[in-house]
Amino acid sequence: MLTKSISFHIPSHVISQKLEQNMILIHTHSNRIFDLNSTGARLWELLSSGFSIVAAHKQLLQEFEVTPEQLDSEIEHTIQFLLKENLLESQ
Repeated sequence: MLTKSISFHIPSHVISQKLEQNMILIHTHSNRIFDLNSTGARLWELLSSGFSIVAAHKQLLQEFEVTPEQLDSEIEHTIQFLLKENLLESQ
């Protein structure tokens, strides 16, 4: 898994908007639009608020009915995707 001590920030070329339970992300350089489900949307909110992965993991475990192992996998998958698409940057 990603190093849990890494923090992230949202690049200035990314616009996000909550739409019901999902989060819509717009990459303004490529004009691509992405849709995060409710878990991904909440992770996005937490990371963009300055939560570390550890803190976000703890918070998500309280909010969603999921095992810690399943959540680890989903967080890693989501963060890798966001990094690959240049929607999130590590600090």
